[in-house]
Amino acid sequence: MKTVLVAQSKGGVGKSTLVCLQAMALNHCGVAVAVCDLDMQGTTSSWLTEQLPKLPNIEILPQPDTKPSRPAALLLIDTAGRGDFAAIMDTMPAADLYLVPATPAIEDIRIAGKTVALLKQHRPQAVIRLIWNRIREGHSDSDETYLQAFTEQIGVPALRNRIHESKPYRDARFPPPTGGWARATTSKYAKELPAVATEILSLLV
Repeated sequence: MKTVLVAQSKGGVGKSTLVCLQAMALNHCGVAVAVCDLDMQGTTSSWLTEQLPKLPNIEILPQPDTKPSRPAALLLIDTAGRGDFAAIMDTMPAADLYLVPATPAIEDIRIAGKTVALLKQHRPQAVIRLIWNRIREGHSDSDETYLQAFTEQIGVPALRNRIHESKPYRDARFPPPTGGWARATTSKYAKELPAVATEILSLLV
């Protein structure tokens, strides 16, 4: 089972939403996924628990080293988004891939850079990727030139695929018909969720 750890030392960048949407996207693609929520807010675990009856390929684990009740191809780990990130780094489990979400906002970029630097310090051999998240349509900072410059500034490659700001994405945590995966796929950006999932899987081969 491969492990993907989503890490960001700043809250509000959509980290937990990203984990949930990717768990649902992988489930939709028929990939068995285990999810572990290490964030004290418990957003990811509570969100997915509401959806589990309709998500047969997802299992929530209490700890990263808990053995799933059935085989899983991938373990997604959500981590704390606030607090002393440097202090909790040593308690984080090792992963095959570390994803650092960031929005094009200047403060988020600065903190993403700090998060990447800490990951490199504590996990010198880590495979780290930036993922641009919550990109607003028409937002000037989401221009390709800006994103490329910010990616170079942070110092690790970014995934080719990005996640846009979308109300259906935020509403996906509600039960159907108001929310759920079907709701998330009503967005004009819906194809990007499976595209991100496929790109993540390609990095783990």
